[in-house]
Amino acid sequence: MPAANFADNMKTDNPQDSPADRLGICTWSIDRNNRIAPMRRTRTDFNLDRIHLGIFDEPALDNVDTAALQSTADEHGLVIEATFIGFTDLDRTSVESVGRTGGLVPDEFAKRRLDTLARGAQLTQSLGVEMMAAHLGRIPVDPNDPLRRKLLTRVAQAVETAAKHGVTILAETGQESASTLAAFLDDLGSPDIAVNFDPANFILLGTDDPLQAAEILALRTRLVHLKDALPSSHPSQSFGRTAILGTGVVDFPTMIQRFATANYSGPWIVEQSGENAGIQAALQFSRKHLS
Repeated sequence: MPAANFADNMKTDNPQDSPADRLGICTWSIDRNNRIAPMRRTRTDFNLDRIHLGIFDEPALDNVDTAALQSTADEHGLVIEATFIGFTDLDRTSVESVGRTGGLVPDEFAKRRLDTLARGAQLTQSLGVEMMAAHLGRIPVDPNDPLRRKLLTRVAQAVETAAKHGVTILAETGQESASTLAAFLDDLGSPDIAVNFDPANFILLGTDDPLQAAEILALRTRLVHLKDALPSSHPSQSFGRTAILGTGVVDFPTMIQRFATANYSGPWIVEQSGENAGIQAALQFSRKHLS
């Protein structure tokens, strides 16, 4: 479907809000292995009220205590902007292995991961949240590639199932170029899938220039990750390195302006792993450039 139609279906915050008012953090930046503690620290340590809630224990998805999560969010005045559902069995050895084993690409994991996304959508709905992000798998460039056709079928199934729970799936960027992702979304033709824009992933995997990607994907984007990176000396062959926000190669002022031009009014979510000092530096940088 054309990008303009994606924009028509975007649910946005008060357009008069400052972008800095929509600043939040990924819970896994604070603690990847827990959920309640980083939710509390979002407010107590960083004075933020928006989170992207990461759920990475795929086998235990049904045992997530949604009542405790909702109670914690209410107690600390937090808005859960979206969930993020992670998969096990991802081979992070190389850029090639990530593409081969990620998302809905591998036949051996596809059925289980589709079930995981279905259960993730149900969990997301139970939290009163309308967006669920995931890495859906590297999309082949060739439109006639059998894997691309297979991915179209699998992603369409995941999107249709999530929509029954009132949940929009967000495809996280970076495993392919922005133009490849945009063409794939056009072929899907569904208003129930949008983009979780992560500029650093394009650098880490050597797949695109974040500014060009923003130009292509801004109208399709419902959530932006603020994450920085340094490129590999052999892009697309070996991984780049994450960096503290503002010390990598992502041109955030220009990127933010491109989203403003597209009238983006969704959340800006910091993804910065490390100690409190690194997160605080990332938040200070973000507030400066979003204000």
